[in-house]
Amino acid sequence: MSEELDGKAPKVGYAPDLKVDFAKELVGRVVAEPQEIGTIRPTGLISIGDGNATIERVKGKSVVWNQLVPRLADWSSNGVSYVAHEDGTVTLSGVATDNVNYKILDIDTSLAGHKFALVGGFSSGNTLSTYLLGVNVGDSFNFIASPAVIFSLETQKSVKIFLRVASGMDATGLSAKPKLYNLTQMFGAGNEPTTIEEFEARKPLGVTDDYNEGEIISYDGANELKSVGFNLWNGKNYFSSQEYGKKYSLPINDASVVEQIRRMYYLLKQGYDIYYSCKVTGTVQGVNIGSIGLFVDGKLLKVITSNYINKATNFSNVSEKDIAKADTARIYTTSLSDWSISDICIHLAHTGYRNGEYKPYEEDTLQLPNIKAIKDKDGNPLFPYGLLSAGSAHDEITATKAIKRVGKRAFADGDKENASVLTDGTSTLYALEEPIEVDLAEPLNLTYDAWDFGTEELHTEAKTTPLNADIVYQFNAVDRIRENTT
Repeated sequence: MSEELDGKAPKVGYAPDLKVDFAKELVGRVVAEPQEIGTIRPTGLISIGDGNATIERVKGKSVVWNQLVPRLADWSSNGVSYVAHEDGTVTLSGVATDNVNYKILDIDTSLAGHKFALVGGFSSGNTLSTYLLGVNVGDSFNFIASPAVIFSLETQKSVKIFLRVASGMDATGLSAKPKLYNLTQMFGAGNEPTTIEEFEARKPLGVTDDYNEGEIISYDGANELKSVGFNLWNGKNYFSSQEYGKKYSLPINDASVVEQIRRMYYLLKQGYDIYYSCKVTGTVQGVNIGSIGLFVDGKLLKVITSNYINKATNFSNVSEKDIAKADTARIYTTSLSDWSISDICIHLAHTGYRNGEYKPYEEDTLQLPNIKAIKDKDGNPLFPYGLLSAGSAHDEITATKAIKRVGKRAFADGDKENASVLTDGTSTLYALEEPIEVDLAEPLNLTYDAWDFGTEELHTEAKTTPLNADIVYQFNAVDRIRENTT
């Protein structure tokens, strides 16, 4: 095997400890595994190798999108003013002369047993003695969203969601954007996300956070799958004194840079480590040469990386608030002469053994099949509402075949209690008694380039659930041996 394992010999005795099935895998490919790809995420979520990835089947996915916080109203009490804005944000001002609880909404007692996601709390505080977005069940306080929480209602008692400012606290400058999602209604009982990060990854794309009692959204199909390699940085990659002279910092804000940083922040929120490195040569001074800073109106918000002269560092000094404000990014240089910065690389760290490595930016984009253009034997659209799911049934396409298993009809009494259907109270999705299969006239292209330590994401302008597919990736024997040594 040509690639070294961290520059170290494997542990003595590792070969006999490899299971037969695992040894067979080393000469093959990863079997097709279910993947759900929406917003940016690590490629395959497994140890894969550089090479092709092939979608074996795209499976229908439907959810009932909802957001239960209505447009709020201005209010004031005990010295604190709450101003409600059109985008759902509430800004506060004033010093509380007593505890202030600004009620957002009540949850109907009939929803006991449902799970909810409450997000948009204050970025600081989040205690009963400061400021919080909270939940009261009956007469007692139960949950803090700090600034987000998933909770279950296991009781028929009344439930209130509120923004609280404790007595004596100065609320001036505080803001919150409270949103409440019924996860049981959205994903079905027993299939709810268990963390806010999982909810963010599984929720539909192209939706807004406006008030919505429930709307069925399914996989639309008019989408692109974008795959990016080891290096996430797609901006300018070489700066020098020959080109720029003696300067303290340089703008790097081609149109995509701040957006790239927003996407990297999303990976950080999912719990993945990201590392940054670049190559600095010549006469330099200070530790920030090559570091990147976010700016707004020409003023520094935050230095988000620290280069420390050719040493890879964790890309973590960034907040959602900073990213939302930023309009430009700059790279720090030096007022001295004869310097250069190159090989900028921002990548997922995973176990860390590739920290500091440089690879050029690589990407591939797969145009996913327009499933609404697929016709049945009579020439009618086979999937007029997208690829659907209801209970355990789901529509499906492969490279050569399309299978319709789910139909759509008007809502009927009893649908909300029927676990085998999916309903928003107006329309209902249900399993067909007999599936409809159609052979495709031309095989579909479902293969794209994928990279170890890379990322994948769905690009769309439509409302759609994430791509729900079985995908085969190249096998990464080096990573798997590293994971299976004793």
